[in-house]
Amino acid sequence: MIHTPPADQGLGVPDAGGHQVHGSRLPVPYITDVAITSDPDSNSGAYGQDDDIEIEVGWSEEVFVSGTPQIAVVIGSVTRQARFVSGSTTDLLLFRYKVRNGDEDNNGISLPANRLSSGTIRDSDNDNADRKYEAIEDDPNQQVDTSMPRITDMESISTPRRDDTYEREEIVRLEIEFDEPVNVDQTPKVNLQIGASDRVAVCDEAPSDENKIVCTYTVRPGDSDTNGVSVRRGAVDLRTGSISDLSGNSVNATHSGLRNQADHKVDGGDANVRLRRIWGADRFETAAEIAEEYRDASAGRGSSTTTRSTGTVDTVIIASGRRFPDALAASALAGSQNAPILLTEPNTLSKPVADYIKRHSISRVYIVGGTAAAATRVENAIDDLTSVRQIIRLGGADRYETSVKIAEAVGGAANFCGTTRRTILLATGEEFADALHSPRSLRSGRIRCC
Repeated sequence: MIHTPPADQGLGVPDAGGHQVHGSRLPVPYITDVAITSDPDSNSGAYGQDDDIEIEVGWSEEVFVSGTPQIAVVIGSVTRQARFVSGSTTDLLLFRYKVRNGDEDNNGISLPANRLSSGTIRDSDNDNADRKYEAIEDDPNQQVDTSMPRITDMESISTPRRDDTYEREEIVRLEIEFDEPVNVDQTPKVNLQIGASDRVAVCDEAPSDENKIVCTYTVRPGDSDTNGVSVRRGAVDLRTGSISDLSGNSVNATHSGLRNQADHKVDGGDANVRLRRIWGADRFETAAEIAEEYRDASAGRGSSTTTRSTGTVDTVIIASGRRFPDALAASALAGSQNAPILLTEPNTLSKPVADYIKRHSISRVYIVGGTAAAATRVENAIDDLTSVRQIIRLGGADRYETSVKIAEAVGGAANFCGTTRRTILLATGEEFADALHSPRSLRSGRIRCC
């Protein structure tokens, strides 16, 4: 904004250019420009609480400031004062106002005319400056927003795998909706009510929408809620993170809570049951890792990820890792021989198998399946391992004959079922599900062998 000084400042007669003179002296300083030079947050387009609004006032010459001049700023319907910050002895003065809680202006701030007050502003001849300037109307690019975002809705958005009940290791997802877009910093939490216990859901997932966030909780053993999960009133915890709008205003965490969700019940199972994942890079490594656990159990030791047991297992069973029938049929043989089952490629002895045999000095190896399942070169590679003293192949023309040969070998074991009476488990050889369940049934007593 350019300001032309008035014709009469009460200091003398205007010169030929219209500027007031005082005897032989130059005109007194006058305002040439007033501008809002700060910019609100680029994301929200508005100043938030504690943001600075900066205003620059340009002068016709260098001015000297004493005290604290201030210039009026209208924010909404309230007039605030931006205080002088710097610029004395120059022709440009900087004023600053720090936005406070409660300031709101959706139309944009404005500067009323001729409202530069307090302090003194003079030239080098100690003449007071002319402080008149024109108003700046509402600027839509200079809005102010210090209102706290509010929670408007809360709901469970995940679906239990079993009907209406989450089980152990399932993830409960809670979506919280706000009345404006928000940002999440670090890990704010929500306290879920599961039965009589408080459980913490962490709000660290990417928002599904800009005005929504998602908080998650993984069901643990012992969790139980037959009425459905709920959230108590005011249970948003901002001590470990923050939720704020795009202007940086922290969320108003007050909310009415969430009543029991009947279709989101919880059954985490027995808290005394320990759950641990046994795994490898592929099926071959996973089988070897299971064999290590089996060895630890056979030795009467707990498992260890750093020190392997030196138990008494001296026999392993090797089956194809590419087709399921032989390995499944060998489960009874594994039980009768106190031997783990290892998986190999059909045409090459898999490295995890060779490593296991060498590491534990295995002396006897059963190969289940014919040469299509485990080629002769696989058998030769096993024979080349120094600890191996005996190799027994149990294979037939197809999966059915192989299963019979395995059953015959198991039937010849003196300790099978602890009696001369025999029981078999019969399952289809086309699909694995029934056969996979059979050893579990035998062990649990649903099918008794004697």
